[in-house]
Amino acid sequence: MFTGIIETVGTISSIRQDRGGIQMEIASALPLTQIKQGDSIAVSGMCLTVTSLVPVNHSFTVDAVPETIDKTTASQWKPGTRVNLERALALGGRLDGHLVSGHVDGTARVTRIQRHGPQTTLSVTVPRELLPALAKKGSVTLDGVSLTIVNITGSRLDVAVIPFTWSHTTLSSLLVGQRINIEGDMIAKHIAHILSLR
Repeated sequence: MFTGIIETVGTISSIRQDRGGIQMEIASALPLTQIKQGDSIAVSGMCLTVTSLVPVNHSFTVDAVPETIDKTTASQWKPGTRVNLERALALGGRLDGHLVSGHVDGTARVTRIQRHGPQTTLSVTVPRELLPALAKKGSVTLDGVSLTIVNITGSRLDVAVIPFTWSHTTLSSLLVGQRINIEGDMIAKHIAHILSLR
């Protein structure tokens, strides 16, 4: 379980094909003394398992299976790609963002980036099947970042990004037309599923 509050931005240092999936080495400022093999880390919103530590490069490795690659932006990544990182929430820890599973629902496309004063409004087009899990003033996770929805128009979602989040995540490097990972609100998804069974 995660919160969507990004700890640091890492950089993919290498990618190699591995039995239909990919193995990535990610360098970051995360303290390796507090990470161990088998830990879960959200990498731009994707819950991935640490498979090894590489102290000499201050990095760790993770694997992404075909299902993950198909549902996320991982297939577009290459060495040098910057990714948002968050370690799993410790039981009893403070929940500063919202409940995030790290199970990405799909990808959204950036349609507009608008700066006004200290705020940035990021607009994305989302798959229609995700709309039941999204609500105005509700939470959404974009590339692992917990954000508040300010408006929904058709399949377009507008979120407000504060200056700290904009400058301390990969959101500031987004371009119009780019695809990003999206995870709908966990509670809303379960409610929508239950109602669909009636």
